[in-house]
Amino acid sequence: MDIAPMTKRDKILLYAVLMLAFIVLYVRFLLIPGIGSLQQARADLTEAQDAQITMQETILQAGVNAADKNTAWGELQTANARYYSILTSDELDTLVTGLELNHSMQPVSLSIGQPLTQSMTGYIAGTQAGQSPAPAGSAAAAVTADQVDTTAAGNALLQQFLAADLVPSYDQPGYLQTSDVTFSCSGEASNFLSLLDDLADNYPSIQLQNFSITTRSFAAADGTSSSGSIYNVTLRVVLCDKGGVQP
Repeated sequence: MDIAPMTKRDKILLYAVLMLAFIVLYVRFLLIPGIGSLQQARADLTEAQDAQITMQETILQAGVNAADKNTAWGELQTANARYYSILTSDELDTLVTGLELNHSMQPVSLSIGQPLTQSMTGYIAGTQAGQSPAPAGSAAAAVTADQVDTTAAGNALLQQFLAADLVPSYDQPGYLQTSDVTFSCSGEASNFLSLLDDLADNYPSIQLQNFSITTRSFAAADGTSSSGSIYNVTLRVVLCDKGGVQP
């Protein structure tokens, strides 16, 4: 069978079909993948630019962060200076006796308990649950009337410092040691009130647990009988391992 020669119309139609096929193949296998690659490249570029900006901001912030760290460390050292490291019995004796003598009180007796290690979390919860109990008796109540606010303020200050700054390092993190000190002294009631005020305002690492007042009789220099007050006080001294606090 003879093949008829292609007419001009057939040639135009064949050319159109070939061009259409070329366009379809170009769009399908070249243009669409190219657009996808371009979009991915733009996304990668945006991500890289964001990462670069973040890194530059971090580098610029490094100096500020270092300054903030030094400032925080200085504040910690300032707060830390108001607390006692692990003290011996003799050092606790000197601390408490010195406090009495500074307020013209005469030491009568002193008892120092063994240091106890306890959890800081439980310790803070316990101090928040209740403050030092008030002693019984109308005379004692009169003495403690202006001590409630100052003692509570001192305890609140202690809790703030302990919770925020002082996390000592013992066998496990978050532990501290305390030692109970019980002493008796004699002297004027005004001097004893001054001692309690000083304790609440300037000794955040010493907590007043309780105190009571008793009366005793003694012979005066002229041979007559006289009486005076004995103040029985229990303190809790917080002992921190300052070496465990690092910048």
